[in-house]
Amino acid sequence: MKDAKRSGYIDQVPEFPKLKGKNKVVAPPIRYISPADQMRIIEKIPQKHRPIFLFMMATGCRPAEARALRKSDIRGDGKIWFEVAFGRGEELKTVKQAKSGYFPITEEVQQIFDQQPRNLTQWMFPNPTTGKPYTKNINRIWNKACDDAGVKRINLYNATRHSFACQMLNNGTDKGLVSRLLRHSDPRMIERYAEYEEDPLRAAVEKVRRVDFTNKMQTNNTGDKNE
Repeated sequence: MKDAKRSGYIDQVPEFPKLKGKNKVVAPPIRYISPADQMRIIEKIPQKHRPIFLFMMATGCRPAEARALRKSDIRGDGKIWFEVAFGRGEELKTVKQAKSGYFPITEEVQQIFDQQPRNLTQWMFPNPTTGKPYTKNINRIWNKACDDAGVKRINLYNATRHSFACQMLNNGTDKGLVSRLLRHSDPRMIERYAEYEEDPLRAAVEKVRRVDFTNKMQTNNTGDKNE
C-alpha cells in the first residue's frame, strides 16, 4: 500500500485493521535456493542476458535496482551506490534514503562489470536486444530458464536477494553484516531470513563444545567398573 501511495495510484494508505484475540499476521516463509541450483538455471539463460542475473546473485540487490543501475552509481572508491530503482509503473524513482547505501565491489562483481560492453549508454546492464533497461519481462527469461533447468520455479526476488541472504547466513556470516549488505531500513528484518540448514547449525554447536564428552564418558565408565 505504501508503494502504491508513493507511485500515485492511491491518495492515502488505508488504516490497517486492528487484530483481536488469537488473530495475528503470519509472514510468508522465505524461499531460497542453493548456489548449485542458481548455476543450473544460469546455464539455461542466453549468455547475452547472464550478467545482470549474476550481478543480482553476487550482491543481493533488488531486481528493480539492478535494472536501474547506472554507470554513475559505480564510484571510484570501490563502492556501488544503489540510489534509484524502477517503480511498479516502470518509472525511475529515488530509493528511500533509509535504504540507499553502498555495496563493496568484490572480485566477483568486478569480473561481471569487466564483461560489459564499452558503450555510451548510461545503464550498467542494458538489455542487449533493445539497448534499453530491462523491463519486468526479465522475469520471463528467468522462469523459462528454471523450466529448462528442471528446477522448480522460484521468483527472481527470492532466487537472488533472499538466496543471497540465506546463503550467507548458512555460511556463518553475522546477521548484522548481512543486514548491512542488504541495506535494510529496519535491522530486525534480517530475522525473517534466519532459516538455517542443518549442517551449519551442527557446526555452530560444535564450535562452542567445551568438553570432550567421549573421553569424559569413558572415564566415568571406567570409574564405575572399578567401584
